[in-house]
Amino acid sequence: MDFVAQRLPDGRWIRVLTVVDQFTRECLTLFADTSLSGEKVAAAVDRIVAERGAPQSITVDNGTEFASKAMDLWAYTHHVHLDFIRPGRPVENGYIESFNGKLRDECLNVEVFFTLADARRKLDHWRHDYNHHRPHSALADRTPAEFAAIHRGANDGDDGRLGKRCAFPTFAPHGYGGAVAETDHVFNPVARDRHLSYINRKHAGKTGTNQTTQAESSNLLRLSFPGRVRFSVSRNPGGHKSRWSWLRQQLAGRG
Repeated sequence: MDFVAQRLPDGRWIRVLTVVDQFTRECLTLFADTSLSGEKVAAAVDRIVAERGAPQSITVDNGTEFASKAMDLWAYTHHVHLDFIRPGRPVENGYIESFNGKLRDECLNVEVFFTLADARRKLDHWRHDYNHHRPHSALADRTPAEFAAIHRGANDGDDGRLGKRCAFPTFAPHGYGGAVAETDHVFNPVARDRHLSYINRKHAGKTGTNQTTQAESSNLLRLSFPGRVRFSVSRNPGGHKSRWSWLRQQLAGRG
């Protein structure tokens, strides 16, 4: 949750409250007003909670609106943790900063807001387009609204194959030194399917023993992200220090 500002042609400034769901990447509101106090922010978030329910936490900066008594009371009443980032560290709220950049480049710097009502109408139109017509690579090229519908169990023709699993790549902790079992879910289904497709395309047209099977490809997948997962000797049977040298040998043996 954050703010952006824009100037009207008559010289007045308006502020826009931006709220983004970090999981589904949905923009939950773009509330514009000439001034935004803690009470107005709490009222805007209340409308979101009425539709979607209260989150466990909200990441915010140390602005006076978010640190106000009104927001403190709202968070206490709804049992929501306000996760304040460290001062001067906007990177700790990276999702909203990235979203604000897109909003600035694609809407605020393109549209002319003649009045406050005109600004609210254009912002709402942009928000609907962002949620329903803009696929995200992090969501398996789905729109935020489509991914949210799948997560809630709606049937969009894909049988909800993501279920409740996050569409972002889920890796083992950096520096993980233990062996990765065959049943470990190092990647989510979307990432797995993408890399299976990539490896199978590289071996397309090969027959017999040279054809890469899904099980073999699955083993190779675990080496496709350098620096993310470190495998022990049990996952590197050739004793190679570099998992890439082992991968090259495996691919060369199938060439």
